[in-house]
Amino acid sequence: MPSIICGFLGASRSLVVEMAVNQVDVLLSRIGAGKWNILQTVTTGMASALPSAHAMAGVFVVPRQPYTCRSSQDDPRAVESNSTDTPCTYYVRSEEDSYEEVACTDWDFDNSTFTRTLTSEQVLVCDREHYRALYMSLYMIGVLVASPTIGYLADRFGRKTMFNLGTAGFIVLSLISGWLPNIPAVLACRFLIGILHVPVVKISYILGMESCTPEIRPNAGILLYLPWTLYVIVFSGIAYLIRDWRWMITAASLPGLLLIPGLWFLDESPHWLAVRGRYKEALQVLKRAARWNKSSFPSDEEVILILKGTTVSAPKVKLEDAREPWPTLLKRKVSDLFILYRTPRLRLISLVMHLNFFFIDMTYYGLSYSGGNFKIHIFSYLALMGVMELPCRILIYPVLSRFGRKIPLIVSLMTTGLVLLCVTAVPKDMTWLMMTFALFGRFCISTSSAVLYLFGSELFPTEVRTRGIGYSFTMSRVGSSLAPFITEYLGYMYHWGPSVVFGAGVIIAGLASTTIWDTSNIALPDTIAFLESTDPRGRSHGKSDIEGNGNYLSNTSSNVVKPEEEMQLKP
Repeated sequence: MPSIICGFLGASRSLVVEMAVNQVDVLLSRIGAGKWNILQTVTTGMASALPSAHAMAGVFVVPRQPYTCRSSQDDPRAVESNSTDTPCTYYVRSEEDSYEEVACTDWDFDNSTFTRTLTSEQVLVCDREHYRALYMSLYMIGVLVASPTIGYLADRFGRKTMFNLGTAGFIVLSLISGWLPNIPAVLACRFLIGILHVPVVKISYILGMESCTPEIRPNAGILLYLPWTLYVIVFSGIAYLIRDWRWMITAASLPGLLLIPGLWFLDESPHWLAVRGRYKEALQVLKRAARWNKSSFPSDEEVILILKGTTVSAPKVKLEDAREPWPTLLKRKVSDLFILYRTPRLRLISLVMHLNFFFIDMTYYGLSYSGGNFKIHIFSYLALMGVMELPCRILIYPVLSRFGRKIPLIVSLMTTGLVLLCVTAVPKDMTWLMMTFALFGRFCISTSSAVLYLFGSELFPTEVRTRGIGYSFTMSRVGSSLAPFITEYLGYMYHWGPSVVFGAGVIIAGLASTTIWDTSNIALPDTIAFLESTDPRGRSHGKSDIEGNGNYLSNTSSNVVKPEEEMQLKP
């Protein structure tokens, strides 16, 4: 379980983490669920909700506001009733009794919806229009840049350390970001907050899940990411009540201060401590968990012996990865990327997963940013988007148990695409119908996202699962970074443009998904050799050409926790 989660963050020691899973999980299961698990899960889950407000903040902080050129009203030379196509320039009468086009230098903004926005305060119009899309995109670019680095640091220095530092830094920067004086400072802070999104959201998920017994992980996974969806709804209410962008960001960030006491009581992941050979510290964490849960616990000597047995057979080179020089580590990582494309089935899985992650995240965030293009009340729009996401997060596991992975993914993708394409045929004045289509599209794309993380983790073989999902996650960040530019520029010219791009994209992803197989109720592939030599449904194709030749990775792998316990992550 932890190895698969670490793949989203660029973790390098996958086999070692997997070795540690079973033994530590046995001890956690013996301790059982109780107050200790609740503290770990609730604290990390509430912290992971904080970034949702900043991820969606662009629709309130830098909205497209109607504006007029004040210069044309104050300039006595301006020609009445003879304006240019945009409020960026106006006509004046020159000395030669001819007309001359002059750039506007001062504007009036329509503040009927917002009292103060970054758009009006920093005059993000005309030749500064691109700053609006950049504001929304920089957050995702920060997430993209930080994912592999923060994952490496979390493997090196611990989940709790990176989570606490990241959460404290996120709270401080988010409070500061609402009071910076100019657009360069705001954009720089926005990028840094995106970087800290990774330890707050992704590391919190790891810490929370590694603190749970295998039996309660499915429910814990829902609790870890349900706060994200709920806070999107709450933030919409905050934005509605506070129409000033500076106080809006401050109010959305203040709840983070309530989490600081909880950080003091968090424990380090016992899985990580066991992997790093810090057995006495792992013992103390497990004893504290047993005391909080009022459970019986084995003797110290027995626990230490079990913990020492978790890494005894792990390859030594894996434990030394963290001490590799950065240039060597980077070169090896780049080289490892191409292993995903060297064999036919693995190549197919990689291409389909990368395509799915790219288009699903682009559409998910694109729909969140598109309220202005649909001419819909922006506060209600984002709140209803969050409401439509709730059923997906709660009911996804019964659906996957009943229908498998492939059919729900394809159906949700194709339905999303068709619904978004239908938006193009809706007249602009029928806002209620546009909203209906947009909300149903959000429901479907959220379902696709929930299915995809589990499906991908089951498709990739164990020995490259962390890399496969990790690079797929990178593609998702590229897609989410492009979403603001699609909604802002294409949506400004054609209100139906983003719907066509997003709809066509997810349909392509849905069609591509028909080429792969369902993974429910079949054994996970441990090695590339097994994947290529054995039918995914259990029929052998004979001996693999790559089996045992050493060209790829060792065929040695370990048992892992059932995929149903590898909960979905939020885009």
